Amino acid sequence: MIWADASGEAAGRAVGIRLDDGRVIARRVLAVATRMQARTAGLDGLDLPMQDLPDGMGRGVKSGLGALAGAHINSVLAVADADVAVASGLRACS
Repeated sequence: MIWADASGEAAGRAVGIRLDDGRVIARRVLAVATRMQARTAGLDGLDLPMQDLPDGMGRGVKSGLGALAGAHINSVLAVADADVAVASGLRACS
């Protein structure tokens, strides 16, 4: 991520992404998905059941469908918030 310098209207804001080949793509917003991995060090003796998370999102302790449903709802809400933020930024640019 490339940040604006300390002066000017965009100071401290993201202004672009530098790719591995050196090209810079102008961007004001960037969303990324991370892979989750439960920290289970020290819990080996408990034989906790592990599960792969949907859509290749990682691996975690199996805790029932309620927790998984809650995580999915949270991700849907986060995407909706991001969509609103991007849309409002696009309106501000036009």
